[in-house]
Amino acid sequence: MEEFKGRNQDRQEFKVVGRKDIPGRLSYALAAGAAKYAREVVVPGMIHGKILRSPYGRARIKGMDTSRAKALPGVKAVITWEDEQIRAMPSISALDPPLFSGPPTLAFQSIGIPVLGNEADREGDEIGVCVAAESEELCDEALKLVDIEWEVLPHLLDPREALRGDAPILHPELNLPSNCVRRWSWEDGDVEAAFREADHVVEYDRFFPFFNTHKPNPFAIVAWWEQDHVGGEGKTLFIESDSYTFALRAVMTAFNLPEDKIRWLTICSGGQYCDLVSRRLVILGPLLAERTGMPVRIANTRRDSFDLGGGGADYTHVKIGFTNDGMLTAVHASVVSSIGTRAGIISDHSIEFFRMTRCPNIKSDCVSVFTNTARQSADPGLPYNWEVFTTAMWRIADELAKDPAEVMLKNCHTPQPSLKLCIDKGKEAIGWDRKRHAPGALKLPNGKMHGMSFRYHDAPRHPHAIYTCTLILRSDGKVYVPHRGSWRGVFCEDACALVVAEELGARPEDVVIQFDANASATAVGGGSDGGGAATWVAKEAAIDLKALLLRSAAAVLKVAPEEIDTRDSTVFIKADPQKSYAFGMFAADPVFGWPRDLTTSYTGRPPLSSWKRDTRYRILDTMNALFCEVEVDTETGDVEITNYVAACDVGKAIRPSSVEGQIEGQLVMNTASAKLEEYVWDEKTGVLLNGNDLEYKVPTILDVPPIEPVVVETRLGNGCYGATGISHQIVDKGIVACAVHNAIGKWIDSVPITPDKVLEALGKI
Repeated sequence: MEEFKGRNQDRQEFKVVGRKDIPGRLSYALAAGAAKYAREVVVPGMIHGKILRSPYGRARIKGMDTSRAKALPGVKAVITWEDEQIRAMPSISALDPPLFSGPPTLAFQSIGIPVLGNEADREGDEIGVCVAAESEELCDEALKLVDIEWEVLPHLLDPREALRGDAPILHPELNLPSNCVRRWSWEDGDVEAAFREADHVVEYDRFFPFFNTHKPNPFAIVAWWEQDHVGGEGKTLFIESDSYTFALRAVMTAFNLPEDKIRWLTICSGGQYCDLVSRRLVILGPLLAERTGMPVRIANTRRDSFDLGGGGADYTHVKIGFTNDGMLTAVHASVVSSIGTRAGIISDHSIEFFRMTRCPNIKSDCVSVFTNTARQSADPGLPYNWEVFTTAMWRIADELAKDPAEVMLKNCHTPQPSLKLCIDKGKEAIGWDRKRHAPGALKLPNGKMHGMSFRYHDAPRHPHAIYTCTLILRSDGKVYVPHRGSWRGVFCEDACALVVAEELGARPEDVVIQFDANASATAVGGGSDGGGAATWVAKEAAIDLKALLLRSAAAVLKVAPEEIDTRDSTVFIKADPQKSYAFGMFAADPVFGWPRDLTTSYTGRPPLSSWKRDTRYRILDTMNALFCEVEVDTETGDVEITNYVAACDVGKAIRPSSVEGQIEGQLVMNTASAKLEEYVWDEKTGVLLNGNDLEYKVPTILDVPPIEPVVVETRLGNGCYGATGISHQIVDKGIVACAVHNAIGKWIDSVPITPDKVLEALGKI
């Protein structure tokens, strides 16, 4: 498969791909408010469920009396952690199914959680008992009536303290000698010798805290059991929930059900970043429904949505050596990272990405540590600690009074043509050569200090993933693309539909995405991630379908297949283009007229991305360049991001609106993590202090600066038509830190960059 180069990769003429005027399948439903989310679902006879949540940073339930809760009128079921069915269920995988296995630099570990246990890893953790009642208020009252004997256990919030020899072991059941989950060290070259020979050596620390993958749509589930009118013997589990992709397997395992006995009805799941964790409600909702014989709804609150951290709290010490001409020659980075309670883990963080440079001597020491903070889904280093790489390159330029863009071009081992092109276009868009200045050198007429910064990164992400695409041409002349879902707002399905229309010669409105929870195809990504691979597979399936269509049409028209072609959803005769016939004519029996669908299916992936073929990053596909401008008020410490320019080589922009939307979304996310977002816990109790939408700051439209996406298309990627991804390479808090340094001449080495940190750096507090 790796040698398979794909078909039509050199296509030069595009009639559909690359257009911005084609709406997505769900665009109208979303704009009109017709799209359905799980929280909105109400079914006849529905009751409500809730799960007890720990009020302590870490605790164990020693005993429990539920008699008063069971006696409360309106309560339909009470289930505790001692329930036999609960105890027999396997734990819920933190990543279900696991995304990666392989070398520790890119490997998720799956650390399961019990469906309902008697120990809480964090404040707010679901523990001990769940109830079903006629209303949510009755559920709350019932949980208050449960008499609980608590054992409050010592908690740990700081990963450095969790590594101390006298620190309590947070997960003794894992038989680990300490709270260290994994140590991972490696070295390229001879780092110590390189430091001795370097012209300059700089050391610094970077810190960033836990932040939330904040969901505008907190998870909910409505579950019920009934005999499916088209199913076999035995009740089918019907589910309305917004966590389908990563919860289906957990439900199948817990209830020993084949996929045929689960009808997952919800398609729209709301926006979220890399939330790969199954919640307990996806098991306990169906269980309460099974016990009561009634539909049960469990809906998390916004406070409950602070259960997950998109990145761990990382303490990184970096030492870099470089020459007088700006060449990086040595790197040694040490990371202590909190991975929270239980989660998927990647240990190597951003240090791996120093391999994108020509530096031959790199040493990495990383430690992942349990704490009683939040469950972690996205990796703490990818993408959020890429700022260590960015700040290192910027410090070289600052030390030598050089243009950072030139320093980075010098150090990147593959600057041509992609990176150089992105830098040139980005510089032009932001006015780099005209505006750039020395640190602290430009005071604006409004009295604020001006700063700007730049960084580069690679672009390819996941075009190594295997996908399946099935296409069905029906007698109505339309091509149906069954798609499993869930729909998360990235429009990757629509990018696949554009490719199908392009290859098949169909009008875009005649390619119909058909959401079906039992379909085989799931396109992940959009303008990013797996878009290059999912569209590749759609392309290959469409080429096969066109060949099948032409063979079928040739038999009906009594011509050879090479004598005909397709355009605008018709088959026409090349020698006489006026003779054309609708697609649907060839998807029906020529004698009786009944439907006989033409169907093709393709499973596979593109050739591997460069970073999968060479994990040392010595070759790269497409690149991107990000530019940022800020204004800093030295009296108040306020930092305003005034401009972003993102020049991204996406290889080929299959759906440009998705590409631009991805850039804009990630830069809003970047603004949040650079200036606003962080979890704040009470050190004494372990209680989260800002688990609400008032005190946990997220950007509003007033916080978002102008964003200019500059789309570059070199067709150098490994995906469809040379496409690649953008994904979260655009997210880099370090670029804001570098811009602030350029404004005030002082480094702020932790995020978020808040006014008090700016004033402290300036010596004013």
